[in-house]
This record gives sequence, C-alpha cells and structure tokens, in this order.
Amino acid sequence: VYHHHALLAAAQNQPKEAQQQWERALELNDQVTELYYERGQFWLDQKQYDQAVRDLSQVQALDPTYRKKEPQKALKRAKRLFLKG
Repeated sequence: VYHHHALLAAAQNQPKEAQQQWERALELNDQVTELYYERGQFWLDQKQYDQAVRDLSQVQALDPTYRKKEPQKALKRAKRLFLKG
C-alpha cells in the first residue's frame, strides 16, 4: 500500500510525501528490491544523485539480476551525475 502511495505522490510532484511513503514501506520490509529501484528512479528525477546511487546500489546488492540491465544503467547515470556535481 505505501509503495503505491509513494508512486502516486511522486507522480503528483509531492516529493516529501513520496519519501515518507517509501520510508514506511521499507520499515515493513527492507528486502523489496522494487522499492529501492522505484525510489532510486525518483531520486534521479529529483536530481538527488547521491540518494539515487544509494538506492540503486541496494538494488544490485539485493538482486543483481533485477530487471536485467536497467538498474545498472541507472546506477551508472546517477554516479556520473553525482560526480559531475
């Protein structure tokens, strides 16, 4: 439920609400790869590259085969943008 609320809040450009909902979802189960992936994408959109790197790295740690190459590409992009400043 919290994950869906987070996605809805993100789509409605409510970043604080989205973050709160993702935190609640992760408090219930911090082993759900999709939560980290979706939040990592959200952080990329918000230009919060350090947080995107953190979440997308967690995707790789939990499930290196998750969505094939998508998380790896997103992680590389986040790292590049984070280092660029």
